[in-house]
Amino acid sequence: MVTEPSRSGVPDPVGWRLDPNCLLERFGPVLAMGDAIWRAISIMSAEIVCVGRQWPLEPAQIKRLTQPLIEDPTLKLVSGVDQPIARRSGPPAGDRLTELVARPLVARYEPALAGLRQPLLGSFAARRSVLRTLPFPVGAGVRLSLLIDVALDHGRDAVAEVALGGRSADDRPLRELGADAAELIVALRRRSTTTQAIDDERLVQPWNGLSRIALAIEERPPLRCILADHD
Repeated sequence: MVTEPSRSGVPDPVGWRLDPNCLLERFGPVLAMGDAIWRAISIMSAEIVCVGRQWPLEPAQIKRLTQPLIEDPTLKLVSGVDQPIARRSGPPAGDRLTELVARPLVARYEPALAGLRQPLLGSFAARRSVLRTLPFPVGAGVRLSLLIDVALDHGRDAVAEVALGGRSADDRPLRELGADAAELIVALRRRSTTTQAIDDERLVQPWNGLSRIALAIEERPPLRCILADHD
């Protein structure tokens, strides 16, 4: 989905349904979601690009994602925040990949982004001129890499979040999420080669006033070293 401002200043969505395998054919068949997005951007002419996690996005959702980019030229990427999944007991739960993989890794290696409510891109809008300067992991790693790269190149304030109201749901069996998790880890490691892990060993909770909870990460020495002193 591509959007660009109309004369009234309100985004005028223009969508294409196409086979991404027909784009940049010299790179072979499309490998995964990041590859498909990368190829689609190659033929887009609008400056504001809107990518929907699920098709189609509602007009109101497109407006929420794109309006900040129209109004604020310093913004480069706007991420849509889904409504947490309701549970039978306790507070609502977020996306499993977000809470179990992305959030802990971002908190440790990219702390400037730790306050994001949803550090994995779902639906988002960005400037085409910016996206064309970034490398694209062909798989699920693109959901994290774009956020990190935009923040590294343009500063944390170039990234914003807006509430979309849609429900974040991934009903795939747990074992099918393993490949996505591994791809996210690879994408983050490639972008953190010059970043030292922070000393603050706590996890930020954006849903709880950015409070931090301590992590049990201390390591005990091998028992043979301890017990040898008493033998």
